[in-house]
Amino acid sequence: MGEAPSITVPWRRDLTWCEINAQALEDNIKALKGHLSPSTLIAPAVKSNAYGHGLLTAAHAFLRGGADWLCVHTLHEASLLRESGVNVPIYVFGPTQVEDLEEAAALALHLVLYQEEHLQRLGELAHTSPLLIRSLKLHLKIETGNHRQGISLSRAREFVKMISAHPPLNLIGVTSHFANIEDTTEHRFAELQLTRLREAARELEELAGRPLLCHIANSAASLLWPERALSLARIGIASYGLWPSPTVRSETASLLSPPLSPALSWRSRVAQVREVASGEPIGYGCTYTTTRPTRLAVIPVGYYEGYDRSLSNRGQVLIKGQRAPIRGRVCMNICMVDITDLPLICMGDRVTLIGRDGHEEISADEVAQWANTINYEVVARIAGHLPRYEVSNSEPI
Repeated sequence: MGEAPSITVPWRRDLTWCEINAQALEDNIKALKGHLSPSTLIAPAVKSNAYGHGLLTAAHAFLRGGADWLCVHTLHEASLLRESGVNVPIYVFGPTQVEDLEEAAALALHLVLYQEEHLQRLGELAHTSPLLIRSLKLHLKIETGNHRQGISLSRAREFVKMISAHPPLNLIGVTSHFANIEDTTEHRFAELQLTRLREAARELEELAGRPLLCHIANSAASLLWPERALSLARIGIASYGLWPSPTVRSETASLLSPPLSPALSWRSRVAQVREVASGEPIGYGCTYTTTRPTRLAVIPVGYYEGYDRSLSNRGQVLIKGQRAPIRGRVCMNICMVDITDLPLICMGDRVTLIGRDGHEEISADEVAQWANTINYEVVARIAGHLPRYEVSNSEPI
């Protein structure tokens, strides 16, 4: 008889990893769905590796929580979802190359449309591959004030006429994107954008001769204006239990049941413990000098892993439920923290960069404040090569 197979506990050998609470992701979608009008479809965004949470883990958790659609940025992300068994509508936010339109049709995707080259190619495919191209769903992107993607209403009218001239083409939606709704309590510009989109939708519906889905709501709009989320709420950061801004949180947190819950924890390990005399410089550039005999813990995380260099001498981590400040510059793969005032710390002890340890917690918002950025960037930039483990109450599933 051979030896019994070895069993490796997840993250036992990892130096750095993320833990994703899939139940929190499910509960967040349930809470957001309950907050919206029953007539509004909910379409959480899983682009950019699900804001750092892991594309497939997040997508399937959202679907278990009741998501109607999913939103991605690239054709590659959509393909990975289809390969994993996702069969709900998938809306692609980002640009698609003309030569990839047939693949998008084969995947039965929803594409945003605002480029003439794409429309010309779609017209050709309507003649050469009508059955294939019929499975592609098109959404016209209207420029309402963000000036990132989109076309004017007058140009959109021409697009509708060209689409109507090729019956296999399937126009089903009109869309836009808010420019300024989460960072202000004054919403006149957002109101103007919403009015522009609604007026465009009415006119284009009349021109097309049928109802069209109308959508613009992001996380902030869905939380602030649930009754005006229109046909589809494309919710991003809130799906992960994070708030689009402190302003939105203060205005809407009490309205959600259950409350939103952050789903990601980022962990590492103590790789080395060092004793350093008083008056010694620490790290590149000698940006920190010890003022007393100091114990340092070396942590195998740096800006390559997504722990931003701006956290040098500003950030903190948790070890054994207590805070330890970053000393010196964050390196490419390493940072150093001061553990002088902590209990005995040993090599291999767990380190928390984002998440809870005991009674203490470091949130993505707190890290964002130290780094002078937003929580979106903090979680989305956690390196994709780091393992993500699905957990429940900090235990592996």
